[in-house]
Amino acid sequence: MNLEFLIAKRLGSASGKSFSRSILRLSVVAIALSMMVMILATSIVSGFKNTISDKIFGFWGHIHITSSYSPSSYAFETSPMNAHQDFYPSVDTVGRVSYNMQTTDWADTFIINILQPNILLSIFLLILSSLLLFGPEFLKRRIKKSSRATLAICLTAISTIMLLTHEYQISEKDTHYETKGGIRHIQYYIHKEGIIKTKDQIEGIVLRGVGEDYDWEFLQQYISEGSILNTGSAEAEKGILISETTANRLKLKPGDNFLIYFVKEDNSLARKFKVQGIYKTGLEEYDKRFALVDIFLYISPATIIF
Repeated sequence: MNLEFLIAKRLGSASGKSFSRSILRLSVVAIALSMMVMILATSIVSGFKNTISDKIFGFWGHIHITSSYSPSSYAFETSPMNAHQDFYPSVDTVGRVSYNMQTTDWADTFIINILQPNILLSIFLLILSSLLLFGPEFLKRRIKKSSRATLAICLTAISTIMLLTHEYQISEKDTHYETKGGIRHIQYYIHKEGIIKTKDQIEGIVLRGVGEDYDWEFLQQYISEGSILNTGSAEAEKGILISETTANRLKLKPGDNFLIYFVKEDNSLARKFKVQGIYKTGLEEYDKRFALVDIFLYISPATIIF
């Protein structure tokens, strides 16, 4: 019987009050609490990570199709591209996508390598070393035990070296796969950098122009004041959706008017906006940089986002 198991059994089954029994119970409780804390911490971190991912992808999108030329590597603004593409807007009807990928054919790889002369010889030497150690009685009587052990060790070493130094061949095959999901939604947008100016404050901002096909499902739940933009209407062309961070810094509320200055073709332009709504996603880096406006304030070519 295992000595450790015997000692643990005696300690665990001891009757009456004893110091060792109290220590054992305390250890069990401590381990249980530790496991609970680990599971709880892992769950919190996992939930936090999923929440952050959902917010980032909900606000920013999973896939972006943009022009390969950018006026500045430090700017959010990108070169416009034509929105009239073959895949727009029908790409959102695409379901699961099928594709082929090269994978290892393990059965074929095993057959190819097992038939190699070096591998066959290595297997033969391993079988021979096994027979020397655990072979029939007549073999044990003819060869001394020490000699059999020495010979078996030598044969095993040679076989191992041959197996390790052999150049194995890997057979590959085309495997058919299918993505788990398709494209849910596609929309076009445009970015334009500008400067917000109020009576006593100035703030840099990145304007995101969105159209009638913009999916408001994500942002709708984070509107703290006002309402979303009714894109495509005359009222929307004057409205802007800013973050709570920007509104607090500039002391703005729904219904307030202010100017935004931006550069177009080396000319400084100013446009008056009215705060349509205020949102708060909790993503500080996004909230303090972006504001949403109607895309038709700008030019028709646009960057496209999935």
